[in-house]
Amino acid sequence: MKKNFLLFVLLLLTCSLLSIAQQQEYFRGQIFDSKTLQPIPFATVTSSDKNFGVITNENGSFVLPKTSIDTNLNILIRCVGYEHKTIKISEFNSYEVNVFHINPKEYLIEEVKVSGKRLEGKSPKEIVSIAVNCIEKNYPQNPFLLSGYYRDYLKINTNYINLFEAIVDLEDKGFNTNDIDNTKIRMNYGGFNNSFTIDFTKVVDYGKNKVIPYGSTKYTGGNEFFFLLQHNPIRNYKEKSFDFINEIQYDFLANHKFKNLGIEYIDDSPCYKIEIKYVKPGTDELKWVNERTIKGDKNFMSYKAKGYIYIQAETYKIFRLNYQVYNSGKSSDVKLWELNMEYRDHNGLPYLNYISFNNLVEMPEWDDKGYFYLKSTEVDKQNKTLNLIFNNKVNPNSVSKFKNYRLEYDGNRLKIDNITLADSCVSLAIQNFDELLGSFEMHYSSRLKVNVKNIEDCYGNKVNDLKSIVAYQYREFFVNDVKTDFQPIKIDQCIDQVRPMIYYTKKNGKIPSGTFFNSPLIDKNDL
Repeated sequence: MKKNFLLFVLLLLTCSLLSIAQQQEYFRGQIFDSKTLQPIPFATVTSSDKNFGVITNENGSFVLPKTSIDTNLNILIRCVGYEHKTIKISEFNSYEVNVFHINPKEYLIEEVKVSGKRLEGKSPKEIVSIAVNCIEKNYPQNPFLLSGYYRDYLKINTNYINLFEAIVDLEDKGFNTNDIDNTKIRMNYGGFNNSFTIDFTKVVDYGKNKVIPYGSTKYTGGNEFFFLLQHNPIRNYKEKSFDFINEIQYDFLANHKFKNLGIEYIDDSPCYKIEIKYVKPGTDELKWVNERTIKGDKNFMSYKAKGYIYIQAETYKIFRLNYQVYNSGKSSDVKLWELNMEYRDHNGLPYLNYISFNNLVEMPEWDDKGYFYLKSTEVDKQNKTLNLIFNNKVNPNSVSKFKNYRLEYDGNRLKIDNITLADSCVSLAIQNFDELLGSFEMHYSSRLKVNVKNIEDCYGNKVNDLKSIVAYQYREFFVNDVKTDFQPIKIDQCIDQVRPMIYYTKKNGKIPSGTFFNSPLIDKNDL
């Protein structure tokens, strides 16, 4: 089944690889912190007439299609904790990356007044508790439609692999319904961007490789977009999202300690910035051990989690959440997964602005130089040998020890008289060959058992020692438009939860006005 699916994927990609980034001309930009000179991810870049907007990528980059922009307008750059910056579109350079620096801006609680009075002196845990318990009343209960840009990809070091991009509509029935069971998704346009590397050997298995280390989730389907949605703990406040937030209404406060870092502004609205730290079971800070979190994991004490939550000071709406989980090693911490998400007010109610989730994956390196294995076994009756054929030339120094071979036929142990080597073929002369293997036929092959160990190829790889590649798999959705008055998505237009996004490749679809691709910058020399 898996082979048939991968074959289908190969045929599909061969016929429909997209060059989305080359279909339009773009202004390219990148945003940095003016003090640290570090790139700023997840900043909002909008036109002064608010007809379009994008979110910066992980490296602070963004692209704007020239055909969608009135060059007489200004661009507004906004990011939590920074001063707003306005730039004239007419000043953009069309032939290189436009670099912008924005200044950090911090506020202290004592400096801020809300509704004519100072902020109340609640503890950070009380603030988080109120916010979590107000989710149902603070967020939209009626159906709404989100239109935006979705992408998923692998990132190996700084390289983007298998970048799939789509323009999608998401119909949500409201926060009083179950998200996964009721949400509809329609793809308007999408496919692989062949301006980036497409590597069929690195198509992530929609099984074990997709599941984040240690993490667990209710959703077990094969669609990456639905997988992303399940990792939104605010929308799924009554469901388990991921460790260690789990079910946010019950587990979040029990599993963490909080520190109020002061006030920062989102769209001129004062928000508490509260630091989050995972509290390991058994420590003094944790009075109640959440058995659902640690059950079955012997190494739970090695995990670390941290992040920030931004809560509106007057209404207790949760506007922003960053959460990172690490495996704490002896020499360094390894990031296992990370969530970044933001809500913005639209007509008085908060709607999703973006959500980004990435997790560590380990994939097998299938190329012959990285993987040495036994391809086939032949019974040579003429020469009375058992021939082991490998995928690479065999190192002669590794084949001579009899104990490296365990051979059985019909339950009888086969003993070796002599070993010879010719390139990738190891020939084993078998004692009492005529008696034990003389009647062998191909349809009896299941009766023959061959196990080898410590054999090496010419590249130094040991047999069956499959090497792995460490990468991060990203799934991201950036909202361009919110509608509360819309035509519902028809059933026959919906994406199936079981099928991956690549199944719905659609290069002839219509891209809604104001919605466009925000591909990462391609040329690393431009960064």
